[in-house]
Amino acid sequence: MIIALSTGNPRYSLLYSHAKEVADYMRKYVEFELLSTYYSEALNPEAFTNNKGVMNLQKVEFYTIKDKDDIIILSGDSSPNLQNFEFSEAIIDYSKKIGVKEIYSIGTRWSEPPNPKDNYNVIGCATDEQGANQLQEIGIEIMKEEQVPYFGGIVMGIAKLKEIKGYRLSVNHGETRPHPKSVISLVKMVSKIIGIKIDTLELEEYAKKRKQEPIIPDESEFVEKEEISDMYR
Repeated sequence: MIIALSTGNPRYSLLYSHAKEVADYMRKYVEFELLSTYYSEALNPEAFTNNKGVMNLQKVEFYTIKDKDDIIILSGDSSPNLQNFEFSEAIIDYSKKIGVKEIYSIGTRWSEPPNPKDNYNVIGCATDEQGANQLQEIGIEIMKEEQVPYFGGIVMGIAKLKEIKGYRLSVNHGETRPHPKSVISLVKMVSKIIGIKIDTLELEEYAKKRKQEPIIPDESEFVEKEEISDMYR
């Protein structure tokens, strides 16, 4: 199962929205089929309206991929702001019921300060040594002796306790949102893992265009918001 949830906290989404961007991009090139929806008080305490004025609660959704229903994608409005253990346990318990044997948690590496780079290679870790070796075999640099905080790490820990193998796929942050170079690296790695070719030409062209014509992020993204006690990186 690919877990692609990002923080819903506006103060941090500029740096840490990579996982959601990966899911959104995949949806354009791979046909998702809705399996189930999960609502939780651990998500942002708000409802919101869509472009037609229809109100919805925050949620996450489990999808299968058309004609390949052994692959599950978890995406949605955000990762949990609170109750990371309880939320993770609910996700893993349901995943076991539908036959999930391993998870890939996508997200941004905890590294300070942000460091813009030309390349954003995928780095990662796993819930056992065999898994870490498998990541190395497909070209992923292993994260050693560092934190994997909040939901992205906790969900792997809960998976390990419940005998599901867990893998972390990360990139260093620093690229301005949207994160085309980072998402290219993550999409290519997910494509390799699930065995489905996903075209990244659109992202590559956008990255080239932005290098030639730098895009300044909307300063409103930096406006102080009410403090939320947790975030996903």
